[in-house]
Amino acid sequence: MATIIDVAKLAGVSPTTVSFVLNGKGEERNIPLKTCRRIEQAMSTLHYQPNMSARRLRSHDSNKPVVAFFWPMNYLIHIMTMIINGLLNKLNTMNFPCEFVVQTYENDHIDSSTALLIRSEYHAAIIGCASQRDIDYIDSISLNLPLIFVNRISKRYSYVAVDIKKMVRIAAEMFAHKGYRSVGILTSSHSYYASDLRVKYFLEASCELGLSIEDRYVIRTANSLREGFQGMERYLTLSGRPHGLFCNSDMIALGALAACRSHGVSIPRDMEIISVELMDPQFVEYSWPPLTTVSMPTGELSGRIMESIIDALRQKKTLNVQEFCEPEVFIRESFKP
Repeated sequence: MATIIDVAKLAGVSPTTVSFVLNGKGEERNIPLKTCRRIEQAMSTLHYQPNMSARRLRSHDSNKPVVAFFWPMNYLIHIMTMIINGLLNKLNTMNFPCEFVVQTYENDHIDSSTALLIRSEYHAAIIGCASQRDIDYIDSISLNLPLIFVNRISKRYSYVAVDIKKMVRIAAEMFAHKGYRSVGILTSSHSYYASDLRVKYFLEASCELGLSIEDRYVIRTANSLREGFQGMERYLTLSGRPHGLFCNSDMIALGALAACRSHGVSIPRDMEIISVELMDPQFVEYSWPPLTTVSMPTGELSGRIMESIIDALRQKKTLNVQEFCEPEVFIRESFKP
């Protein structure tokens, strides 16, 4: 079984750096995003699973409630870090002593990582980034503990989510209100629950608003800066390409901005871009030009989740929360209303 030392060796970092990233302190410790991504890849390659039982035995606070945060080891580690920071900030604000552990799992196979949940060795659970298959599995089992999904809809358990349909409709309306009749899309080639929904709902909203989106103007690429750059290069070669572009993630959008600069395309004079914001806001606020975004309010979402968990544990009551957070819009230089 892989250890944190094995992960550190493969990622070319210290075990302490791996620990900081696992516990959501990457930003606080100024760990570069590219380093976090190397650590994530190393965990995935080694199928690393933190030994939570051993960690609890070493702890002098074994009587504290244990709150488990489930997250798949994939390219969304930057979102994981932001959500963990929000959860821990709320823990500190509410002065709630507990042990907070990160439990990794593989998308579509969360059933392989829920033994401790079923044995009730955790006192509460937060499920992040679940696929539909993962949601269906959790909904199919009975768990005697507070459990809440992050930005996913469950038929049986609690959730706090952003209204994805409303979020991307705002972007479509911004293009339509400015007089665009067609737009392009730059999105991930990886089939992923939330990403696929954003594209689906953006296409639906665009159709309702009279925006034309031809298949050839939908560019699919990997969710990285490099692939965003290359995807935009492909888009720029298309004849008759729309001058309005919707980017399904800020990671892709930042690469697209770099490609535009490299090819002498001025933003927003020659092209206007609206992106979904998933990363720390400083990455898009200080890009060049700064990106106009529609955003998931990560701080509000994670704070409300932890607040609900703490209330349920303190009051020893059933958790019953179904809430939607309002998406946020940030107008910056890449798109001017």
